[in-house]
Amino acid sequence: MADNRIIPINPGTDLNTIINQASQNLQTQGFNVQAQMFNQNAASMTVSKDNDGFKNFIGLGIECRVNIALVNPGQISVSIDSEWTNKIIALVVGWFLCMVPFITGIIGCINQSGLPEKIFNALTAASTGYGQPPVNNYQPPVNTYQPPVNNYQPPVNQQPTDNNFSNQ
Repeated sequence: MADNRIIPINPGTDLNTIINQASQNLQTQGFNVQAQMFNQNAASMTVSKDNDGFKNFIGLGIECRVNIALVNPGQISVSIDSEWTNKIIALVVGWFLCMVPFITGIIGCINQSGLPEKIFNALTAASTGYGQPPVNNYQPPVNTYQPPVNNYQPPVNQQPTDNNFSNQ
């Protein structure tokens, strides 16, 4: 199943910059990204997560292949092909043998169906300049608090004198 979209880009933005920023965005979300530039106008990416070993076997692995092409100076065409084979196998095996692969296959299907939208969002953010990492200009506030000075002086104990008391 292929998802296709045309994404507007800022004029003067090259495809390599968009791919690098989108890759960084997806990697911060925990995805493995392998990008390849064919020329200045075409590139591909493979975005995956948990697609090796046992997790892939039980249907939890997710993967998409992304083809990106510059179609106009202000637009890129994005085509995403999702990998569903391991989820279908897990669902069939789980249905006939054991419910565990069936459940993990359903979870994998849910995760796989949301992956293209995450990729489109990362590419859109990178192509409009919103995908650039924020500059850390944070300066912690200077602590200007001064605790109050304790000027309290307890009264000095006075001894009673004879003229303070009168015997009546």
